[in-house]
Amino acid sequence: TAGIQEDYRSIEAQVKLLDWCMFNGQWLGKVNPTTVSGFKSINDAKSAAYAFEMNFERPASAHPERQNYAQSWYNKLHGLTSPEPGGNFICPIQKPVTVTSECGWRTSPINGGQEFHNGIDLVNGNPNTPVFAALDGEVVQAGANYYDWYGNYVVIKHNNGKWTGYAHLSRIDVSVGQKVQKGAQIGLMGTTGPSTGEHLHFQIMKNYWPQPVVDFENPRNYIQF
Repeated sequence: TAGIQEDYRSIEAQVKLLDWCMFNGQWLGKVNPTTVSGFKSINDAKSAAYAFEMNFERPASAHPERQNYAQSWYNKLHGLTSPEPGGNFICPIQKPVTVTSECGWRTSPINGGQEFHNGIDLVNGNPNTPVFAALDGEVVQAGANYYDWYGNYVVIKHNNGKWTGYAHLSRIDVSVGQKVQKGAQIGLMGTTGPSTGEHLHFQIMKNYWPQPVVDFENPRNYIQF
């Protein structure tokens, strides 16, 4: 067996499984580079996509469009790093970020009425960018329980008496009860629920069940965006 002990949903486990399969019969050298070591030395995304498809997946016919997909994702992800650990809240997506809507009273982009926007809306140019835990804590909400408000939604309870909320996610990578460290990926940015486009609605709260206005805090008081 592959002897992989990590959670199968984690990227670490998937990479280890892929590596194990390559060295245990799945990789057949039909096109150059014919060896796994040669494949791992490729520094061109399109060439790597072609070699992987032909030598590892081996479909009946090639899919050249995947080479452009690979280049596109490389351009989006190249150079990204996970946020550094520390004792204070961190920005929940990779910087540089743009704030598209501040915390506070505003005209609703959904119905045009006045509303209190109880978080801050963030984008960084990647519509499916990874979303990170802003501080160590325990996941107390993970799912679509509040879909009419927030779409796919994660809430983390922190030891400093605060809660953080992450709304409109396209994917959730954590579950209720899970302990997470600051900088751990908890999902991907999206536009689920009432939303006008891909963004992260990020909240800092004084209570798990916050009352309107009074229990929501402006994330700018804790994080420099």
